[in-house]
Parts: sequence; structure tokens; C-alpha cells
Amino acid sequence: MRYWLATLVVALSYPNIHCALAIHRFEKIYEDMLGKDEPLPVLTTFVIHGQIVFLTVSIVIPIVALALFFLGRLTHAIYIGGSLFVLTLIQIFFTWDALFSPLIKITEKMIAPQ
Repeated sequence: MRYWLATLVVALSYPNIHCALAIHRFEKIYEDMLGKDEPLPVLTTFVIHGQIVFLTVSIVIPIVALALFFLGRLTHAIYIGGSLFVLTLIQIFFTWDALFSPLIKITEKMIAPQ
């Protein structure tokens, strides 16, 4: 069970790390599309300013998951693995929503009749 959880967390960490590395590029896209006059949503601004934290957490999570292979007690490994799994999902959805919600609003404005 611990191997399954650790493998699942490591596999889900790839999109997490990828999103964290892409935060800076999204900031440039929003700067180009919106300029500096129009403010970004609070969640997006929070993620952009906390890029280092999101990147660090997304790298530490799979390292801890790999350490589960060597944890002696199965129950601890299952609880830690389950917590890491939930934390990974929360970070993926949080980052994804923060990065893509301004793009969705921009495209909705483009499609909406004026």
C-alpha cells in the first residue's frame, strides 16, 4: 500500500512542479495581454508572488513520498502518503485555478457580444 501511495504522489507531482515552474511565464502573459493597469485576481497575484514557496513545496512533496519506501511502520507510511496525496491535489487545483482563471475571463470577454 505504501508503494502505491508513494508512486501515486510522485506521479501527481509532475504536473504540480510543471505548474510551479510556469508561474513566471503566466505572469509575463498577463502583463502582455492586460498591461499593468488592469489588476489580476487576488488568488493569481498570491500565486505569482509566492512562486518560490509553491515550487519548493511541489519539489519537497515527492521527495518525502519517496522516503516512504524506507519508513518502517506501515501505518505511518499510509497516513503520511495519504496526507501527501491530498496536499498534492490541493496544490494542483489551487495553482491551476489561480493561473487559468484570468485566461478564462479574457476569453469570455473576447467572445461576449458588445
